Amino acid sequence: QQEQGTGAVIQFHGSGSTVPSPCYWYVLETLMSQIKIPTRMTYRAISSGPGQDDFIGNITHPFSDFGSSDYPLSSEQYNELKNASQEVVH
Repeated sequence: QQEQGTGAVIQFHGSGSTVPSPCYWYVLETLMSQIKIPTRMTYRAISSGPGQDDFIGNITHPFSDFGSSDYPLSSEQYNELKNASQEVVH
């Protein structure tokens, strides 16, 4: 979260499945047009597995803020994130 008046742009990025990408692009563009603070939101349609990889990143520093997949994270992936104190909404 950025303080207002700092000139900083809030960044929110996701990646994953190609199927819901038109919906994500529409929602993100709508949000950016209505938010009163400088915000940049993106979604990369790169498929489920790479989207999960982006979300997991190197566990403590994910490459994206949210992911979309045709299948859930494995128990191992979920537990790795949880053990690294990363909040995951599944």
